Order: sequence, then C-alpha cells, then structure tokens
Amino acid sequence: MKTPSFIALTALSLISLTAISCASKSEPPEVELLKTDDSLAALEVRNVTELDIRRAVVETFLTNGYQRDNTYSLTFSKKGNIVRQIEYASYMGGAARMKVAVRIQPMSASSFLIKINANTVTHQNSSFGAHKKKVRGLRKGHYRNLLRDINNRLGQY
Repeated sequence: MKTPSFIALTALSLISLTAISCASKSEPPEVELLKTDDSLAALEVRNVTELDIRRAVVETFLTNGYQRDNTYSLTFSKKGNIVRQIEYASYMGGAARMKVAVRIQPMSASSFLIKINANTVTHQNSSFGAHKKKVRGLRKGHYRNLLRDINNRLGQY
C-alpha cells in the first residue's frame, strides 16, 4: 500500500524533473516562412544570433549534398539531378549544376531574414561562358524544406 509521503515524494520528484528540463532548454527560435519578391524562399527567425544562423545554414547545405563555393560567403553548389541533366542537356556538353546563394538580413536586434536564391548553371567550361537560369515556381519546395531544416538546427543550439 502506498503511503501519503511516498505519493508526495513522487509528485515532488516529477515536478523537480520537469522544472530542471524546462530550465535547461533555451528559448526556441520563432519561425515564419515568407514570400518575398527578391528571393525564391525566405524565413524570418527570432531570438538567435547571426553566428548560429550561419552555422545552421552551412550544416544544412553540406548534409544535403551541396559543396561550399567560398569559405567567407554563403554560396553553395551541387550537381543537378538526372531531370536537370536531361532538361539542360545540349550539344555543347557540360553538366547542369545548382548554385544557391543564401543571404542573412538583419531585421531588428533580435530577428533576421534568411533568403535563398538558386540558379541552374550549364556550360561552365564553355568558351562562350556559363548559362544561368533562375529557379522558379514549382521548384520552391526543395528550398523551403532546406529552410525548415535550418530552423530545426537552430532549435538545437
């Protein structure tokens, strides 16, 4: 038979454990996917630092198969999938590559706007120069998923 002191001790233990777990977690970033005229996909985040955002962006793109083009900027690229290769195949050769640029724009002291723009680039090694085509429309979903992944990583910091 359970005694009242045992029940009280169990309840106190559960309350303490809950308080400790809540106190150890930082406030999660607030998120809002946005539509902007100058980007393919955008995300507003609050209550995080720009350094954490940069780290989350780099980790997200690297784990999704992109290569970082430059150590100092947030530009990434990867070989286009088979559909892109067929869509942009030509007699001049050269694989289609996806080039993605990420910008972090301060909105206020505690909020930032993360913007993604992407291009399909073909004929990179051609003497006539590379051909860039801006990614639009139905292909936004992939980049919105990348923003959601960035947001999930921000929640872990």
